Amino acid sequence: MKTRTLVFSLIIFSSSVVVLSQNLEKRTTPTYLKNQIGLQLNPHFENGTFDAIIYGFKYGYSISKPVTLGAEISGSFPAFNNSMVPFTDFKAGAFARYTFRPERRIQIFLETSPFYAYTYVRLAQNQNYESDLELNKFGIYVAPGLSLFTKNHRFSLDLYYKFYIHDENYIHLDIISYKVNFHF
Repeated sequence: MKTRTLVFSLIIFSSSVVVLSQNLEKRTTPTYLKNQIGLQLNPHFENGTFDAIIYGFKYGYSISKPVTLGAEISGSFPAFNNSMVPFTDFKAGAFARYTFRPERRIQIFLETSPFYAYTYVRLAQNQNYESDLELNKFGIYVAPGLSLFTKNHRFSLDLYYKFYIHDENYIHLDIISYKVNFHF
């Protein structure tokens, strides 16, 4: 009888340990990818002509599923040597993004960024300026957009409309742009 009770007690104890065991690592790791790297390289058209190339690099970290914070470097340079206004600009700043429906493959987002902008403009000889123009400004842009994700959520394409607050201070005004992102 003692042997039978001992075996029965061991079976119940061992089965309860297996049934009630939990792995803390699985429970605390998020089910979404927290890091993203974004690359942008697209043309800029003004008055129907291709005049500049816009570039950008972005790193973001999701602090929660809909909220991403990060840093961004972007700028532009003339596409051709004979551009009407040869200029180069460079922007560096932070960004914050809020995503609506973050679990879907098609997501709507709103992004905002304070940034520092440096712009160098080579003025034409026929104007009454003695030298080239250099601008150093701080600014803010807001960009509503749409993200299209692959099935495994590793890659996404952002389509957005970027407009600047007080846009009279910048060479490029509001633009429609795209960016390819890798999530890990």
